[in-house]
Amino acid sequence: MSVVKLNSLFRVQTLLVLNSEISKSGYDIAKEIELVTGKKPSSGKIYPFLKELASAGYIIQDEGFDSENQHDKRLKKGYFLTQSGQDLVKDLMDRMGNIIDARLEELLDACYHCGIQLFDSKVYRQVGKSDQVFCCTHCMAAYTESVTH
Repeated sequence: MSVVKLNSLFRVQTLLVLNSEISKSGYDIAKEIELVTGKKPSSGKIYPFLKELASAGYIIQDEGFDSENQHDKRLKKGYFLTQSGQDLVKDLMDRMGNIIDARLEELLDACYHCGIQLFDSKVYRQVGKSDQVFCCTHCMAAYTESVTH
């Protein structure tokens, strides 16, 4: 099985669109990507990537596929993920999730009192020589009360 490079957002989006129970035509893929990004990819971009995915064993073609487009009654080629393709998407989602989790971890603070992860809503109070972060005024008050008793 050959390796497919997932070095662009377009390629990742194409795989996510194909991660469905329903066979998708190249046109359907382009429309779904356009809905998400606001930009419709060209057929010169879609079909070479689909060919690459097919030769790598990640997708198969469904000849005679009836498009979801109700105005177009022609039979088209549809594409859907093989088990290897589904495994690729799962692995991709796991890796992307790990990257996002790691980045968010850098942005988050933990409440000094209860330990909850904080992104946006934070309350600060000086404790000793440093500012401590709390998730809310209730935790700050509870911590202050526990320290004074």
